[in-house]
This record gives sequence, structure tokens and C-alpha cells, in this order.
Amino acid sequence: MIWCGFPVCAQYDVSLPTEEKGKPFTISAQVRQEYDDNVYTQEVNRQESWKSQVIPTFIFNYPMDRTLISARYTFGLTYFWDRPGDDVNFSHEFVGRIAHTFTERFDVDVRDRLVYNYEPDLRSPTTTRFVDGNYLINDFSTFARFQWLPRFGNTLEYDNRVIDYDDGEISDREDRMEHTFNLENRWQVLPTTVGVLAYRFNLVEYDGLPKSSHSHFLMGGVDHKISDVWLVSARGGAEMRNFDQGDDSLAPYFSLNTSYSYAPNSSASLFYSHSLSLTDVGTYTVQMNDTIGLNVYHAFTPDFGLRVGSAFSWGEYDAENTIDDGAWGEVVAQDFGEFSMYLDAALSYTFNEHFSAELGYIFSHLDSELPGRDYDRNRYYIGLRGTY
Repeated sequence: MIWCGFPVCAQYDVSLPTEEKGKPFTISAQVRQEYDDNVYTQEVNRQESWKSQVIPTFIFNYPMDRTLISARYTFGLTYFWDRPGDDVNFSHEFVGRIAHTFTERFDVDVRDRLVYNYEPDLRSPTTTRFVDGNYLINDFSTFARFQWLPRFGNTLEYDNRVIDYDDGEISDREDRMEHTFNLENRWQVLPTTVGVLAYRFNLVEYDGLPKSSHSHFLMGGVDHKISDVWLVSARGGAEMRNFDQGDDSLAPYFSLNTSYSYAPNSSASLFYSHSLSLTDVGTYTVQMNDTIGLNVYHAFTPDFGLRVGSAFSWGEYDAENTIDDGAWGEVVAQDFGEFSMYLDAALSYTFNEHFSAELGYIFSHLDSELPGRDYDRNRYYIGLRGTY
């Protein structure tokens, strides 16, 4: 979803390197060698393995005077040297975008991202944080901007998310569809400041467990341009979530986004949110979650740089936010807390316009007061990429 508050803020990126933007087609391929010390994300009986990966990417980019059409498809093949059972995994990612400017006061942006993967994801509190296994996630969004008056306009957005697991037991817990409608009224208070009053509606429909719910958000906020290279966006308000089964919840909502281009080819962005979030913990319907995300790219030279992506999340689970489902037997609910973090850091070097190399480290950690969910995982990799 487009949470940042700035119009047409990228939920998923289909951008190209500067030198490739004039080309309608770009092909790249990465070969990567990785060591993974916990391929099944388990607390005990950890399985380590070397992995060999081949990751080709095909990009289509066709900008016109008023219309942009772009797409990207990435295929991943991973071979595990020492993993019991299947020693090969496949992943797929498709990203598409169509953006059109009808007039100076009206434009639309339609995007879709389809991912088929097998790794748990600790970067977002609304995705699966513990189990591994093949799954499909499709995110679709439509964003429209209406500038009715020189200082007043609206943005209207619809987001749809589908989550579908292959494994039957995980599928019963996790498969769902989410719908989100977001309306923002925007006033140009100052040349660099926009005041915002927003309403958001979210509907979640689970296929298995009776954890479906809908919620209403009322929010106010501001988008402020501190300088040409520093943007800040903040939202604050309240959410009322009503569950088909279980207690309803009323909670505060707050989010902050900021991005800063602090040097040539170097930038940093920070995200913080405090909100109710869906959970992958059995019969628990929701958690109170705080998430901080930081992304940095620092260019030491035009050809050599450091990329750091991270997310830190704290969740509080209330025993009252549970369902009573006979298929799961008698459930003894308890209050508990959970902390997770994700860190991906890499050094990259560009040899020329066609070849680059990357040396990186990924750390995943989940620390839960609920038995059986803890794990940590270290992954070290080196890769070479060719682009044409």
C-alpha cells in the first residue's frame, strides 16, 4: 500500500538505473553464492547449507508524453547443497505499472506486484513472520489525484492484497484477501506544506479461520518539504477494528515517513508506525505493533557504495484478541510480546555499464515470549550481475 503520504509514492519499484532509462528493454542476470546457517528458520535442529542462485531479470520501460508503461519480471533458482528433501527452490516476481496524466489536475497510477516465494518475511508486520513454505502474494493498487482548486485536492486509493499458501495447514491459518480504500483531502497551507484529513476503510477476509474483520481509520497529518532534498510526511489518528469473532479494538494510529538526499547519489529514508496489525499467531486476531524501518544508500565513489535496509518491530498480543474455533481445540490464550528484526547490508561495486559485484550479509531474528517461535538466521553472500 502507499503509506508514505506523498502522491504516487512507490509501493514497489520498477525504476531503472539512470543509464538504462532510455532503453525500452533491459536484461540483467545475477549469479550469487550464499551461506545460510538456518534454512528452515528453526530454533532447534538448525540446518545450514551453502546455496547457489541464478536470478535473471527482464525489464520493460516505455515512457510517453503523458503515459508511463513499465514492467519487470524476476525469476530465481536456488540450489541447496546440504538441505534434506528438495534441494531446489524457485521464486517469481512480476511488477507492472501504468501511469497516465489526463490533465495538470488529474492523473492516475495503477500498479501490481505478484510474488511467489518460500521465505518468511520479517520486514512488515502484516506478512508471515515465522513459517517458511511456498506462498503467493499479489498486491494491486490504483491511485488517483484530483486537484480541484489551486490549493485544494483529493487523492483516492484502492489496494488489494491476496495471500495464498501451498501448505494446507499454513493455508488454513494465513490465506486471506484484504481490501483498503483511502481518501485524503489535501490543503496547500504553505508553499512547502500540505495539511491532510483522511479516512481509510480496511476489510480482511480469511479463507480458513474466522479471523475476518473490518476497520475504520480517521486521520490528520501533514506533508512538508523541508528542502529540495528533505521530505517529511506524518499521519495520526485512530482505528476502530470490528471482528466477525472476538472483541473489537479501538487503538491509536501514527505513521512517520522521511527521506533525505544528503549527498550526491546518497540518500536515507526512515519509516515509523504505531498501529494494530494482523498476525500469523494461530487464533490471535491482531497485535499492537510498532515498526521502524531504515534504508540508506551511501556512495563512497560514483562506482562504489554501501546499501543498508533494516526493519525493527515490537508486537504486543492481548489474550482478549483471540477467536474460539472448535477445529483448533481448546485454546489457552495469554498476553505476550514479540520482537523481530531484519537487516540487509551490502557493498556494491560497478566495474562498467554492464557488470557489477555485490558482497552482503542478511540477518533475521524473531524473539517471542510464545514458546517455539524464536529463531535467528545469518546469511552471507557474494554476487556478480551483468546488465544489457
